[in-house]
Amino acid sequence: SYVDSPIVKVLVGAGLARREFEVQQVLICSRSEFLAKEVSDQSLGPHNGLANLESEDPDTFERYVEFLDGISFLVAPYEHIVLCNVYVLAHKLDDTKTQEKIIEYMKEDCE
Repeated sequence: SYVDSPIVKVLVGAGLARREFEVQQVLICSRSEFLAKEVSDQSLGPHNGLANLESEDPDTFERYVEFLDGISFLVAPYEHIVLCNVYVLAHKLDDTKTQEKIIEYMKEDCE
């Protein structure tokens, strides 16, 4: 279940911009094949439950997690770039469900 899921640490960004996120494993691994593989590959080593997304933007990842967690976030029309960035991140993470939801959200917003 969601509540009983172990916590996964996700390191996002590089240098001074690097941030650490703690996310329920079931939340991200059930949606992202990439993160599921990243977490399972490292579960045998010293970095149990750790995923590294060094080349990604921490703010975009934060919005991605908000989207997964069902936190409704509204963006003004001129901020659709935020949704586009989350869409691209979802693509990189092999998360087609989030990509589809973002397209639906943008279509509804245009009506």
